[in-house]
Amino acid sequence: MELSEALKANASVLEELFTSLKLFPFMFRGDVNVTSYDETGALDTVIEMGIYKVKPKQGVWGTLVVFNAFDGAGGVVQKLYNATGAKYRVKNSNTDNLWTDWKSF
Repeated sequence: MELSEALKANASVLEELFTSLKLFPFMFRGDVNVTSYDETGALDTVIEMGIYKVKPKQGVWGTLVVFNAFDGAGGVVQKLYNATGAKYRVKNSNTDNLWTDWKSF
């Protein structure tokens, strides 16, 4: 086995290990289907840290990045990006557990 093949094999094993143990905090988590890019109710329950593909029925796909501090006890931040811009919101870890309004940046 050549050195480059051995390195690729080791990298593959490490990647599988890191993925199975969820050691990549911003790993791809999957798709989230939404009615439209402006209708974000489906994102309310997306709180696991990672990167998601946001797929509206029509229009441009987007990317959702979720940061979850201390398993949600420290709050959750969502950042939503697509070709038309970006916005973010925060879910406070209070007794109401409510999302803030989306803010553009």
